[in-house]
Amino acid sequence: MPLRLTVEAKPGNKHPSISVRDGTLIVAVRERAIDGRANAAIERAVAVWLGIRVSSVSIVAGGTGRRKLLEIAGLDAQTLARRLAAGASDDGPAGNSSEAPNPASKVT
Repeated sequence: MPLRLTVEAKPGNKHPSISVRDGTLIVAVRERAIDGRANAAIERAVAVWLGIRVSSVSIVAGGTGRRKLLEIAGLDAQTLARRLAAGASDDGPAGNSSEAPNPASKVT
């Protein structure tokens, strides 16, 4: 069963990064929100951050907004919760974690 995760998108950012703030994954990408480019970049960045295939991550809600709901296949809830609890560490694609997350509130 796929997991769902709420993320906040930051398209058109000079410094791509992934961070965790107040239990929400913040994904900053360089691509602008034009013709779905930012959405594709967000899916790609989250997949790399989690160490799974890009095809395992898809946006299922919020395609035109900043808050998005991602569906993640091929990952168990405990692994996702551990990854969120660890924040955006250096083993992801340019991550910085500033605050401790509350992963249980965002993983379904």
